[in-house]
Amino acid sequence: MTDLDAVTEGPRHTIAVYAAKSLGHDADWPSVSRTLAGQLADAGLDMVIIAAGGELDTGFVEAADAAGAEVTVVADAPLEGPQLPAEVEVEIVADDGERRQRVADLVHGFVGLPCSLRQARELYYTWLVAGGGSSGKPVSLLNRNRAYEVLRGYSQDILGHSLANIDRLMVFAETPDDLVAKLTRQLEKH
Repeated sequence: MTDLDAVTEGPRHTIAVYAAKSLGHDADWPSVSRTLAGQLADAGLDMVIIAAGGELDTGFVEAADAAGAEVTVVADAPLEGPQLPAEVEVEIVADDGERRQRVADLVHGFVGLPCSLRQARELYYTWLVAGGGSSGKPVSLLNRNRAYEVLRGYSQDILGHSLANIDRLMVFAETPDDLVAKLTRQLEKH
């Protein structure tokens, strides 16, 4: 049995996903993003995708939905731009505290893809609202093009002193395949 089999055979998990709608310096990102959304859905994961400041990777949303994941978008303001698939639920929660609590209540873990500082801040504060390290809710970060390299050092140098299991709660992946494998292992333990 593989890590993916264990997740898809057991109860479904829901993850919060924080992602940029585009990465100007990474022309391959739209394709990588869509592929990763499909991989996460194939692993049996449902997704709460965060739209902060109007920033939403609609390609990721469409690919996750097409691959069979239950997808909810939680936004801080009404969405503008391309129409999302009809199956995708959109919740608008303008208040920062209420929105973060809503997401924290819905998910079993957090996934940070390369994203804006605003999205990264949302991930961090929502994880804290969820209980931070004491919640046991893991954080998986795709370190594509060293997007989270500074945070990797911070987690080892600062968080490691206060959270004994930081290496199990916060993992860094270099590739989408690595991210899915590490995330599924984390969720099994949660």
